[in-house]
Amino acid sequence: MNDEIISIIIPTYFRNEQLAETIRSVHEQRYDPVEIIVVDDSGEGHAADDVDEFEDVVYIQLAENRGAQAARNVGLDVATGEYVQFLDDDDRIDPEKLPKQVAALRERPNASVAFCGIQYDSGEVHLPPPEVSGTVLEQALGFWNDIWRYSTLLVERSALDVVGPLQDTFEGSGDIWLRVELARITEFVAIREPLVFVGEGGEHLGLSWTALESRWKLLDRYEPLYDEADRDVRRHALAEANRLKALLYLRERRWSPRAILAFARVAYYAPTDRAQHIAELAASLFGRSGHELGRRFQHAVLDQLR
Repeated sequence: MNDEIISIIIPTYFRNEQLAETIRSVHEQRYDPVEIIVVDDSGEGHAADDVDEFEDVVYIQLAENRGAQAARNVGLDVATGEYVQFLDDDDRIDPEKLPKQVAALRERPNASVAFCGIQYDSGEVHLPPPEVSGTVLEQALGFWNDIWRYSTLLVERSALDVVGPLQDTFEGSGDIWLRVELARITEFVAIREPLVFVGEGGEHLGLSWTALESRWKLLDRYEPLYDEADRDVRRHALAEANRLKALLYLRERRWSPRAILAFARVAYYAPTDRAQHIAELAASLFGRSGHELGRRFQHAVLDQLR
């Protein structure tokens, strides 16, 4: 038994079956006490009947669709925990996620955020690099995306109160805004284990033209911070933005010269792993199928090296 409450905030939008799995994964946590808050953003109480199966869930029905960021803010308004865990409604978490992250934060009094690796349903694993811990502002500005989504973070409520409320200006990239703002005021501690399991089916706002537009807005918003940071930080952010553009073009067409051009910009801007990005560019010459095959080969090699 622990003294500190963890508030689990789950915005949901027409994904009842996945939502139930998410809630069950919270119930399997080897940590107590937790409070589970589901904010139904469907505008019609679509998740009400499914959530009723869980007696310990606080259910909030929004009168209209307001977006995931607004739903998270509504959850924060009623949350009582000393820690906050945001989850998407298609995420599941390992039973040890919360206890390991709380323990890590207790060991690092200067840190208010703990984050971990993720594993996709395809089996692909992304872990925090060893150097991404402590003061991580430059990594956050560099758009290191997959290693610290909302669901990988456990955040002290006091830190969220300083940076909040969550912004809906950067739709699809709000998690980037959040980690930059948190990195400006506190340290992060990394756990190099995949403690979050992420679904890959359906549409994801992070892979959208809206998210790409938000990346450009973030580059403009934080221009003074980029000017103060190492030159490679901006280059990494530009590489990541162009990679998202390339993936969006490939999603629209099986073969796209615009995608090839965007991958070429990735290889140009990327300050590290140049050979890897050139290989991705070469694979994109064969279109969507070539890029996907190259991606699978790359991750198979990385899995062997772990």
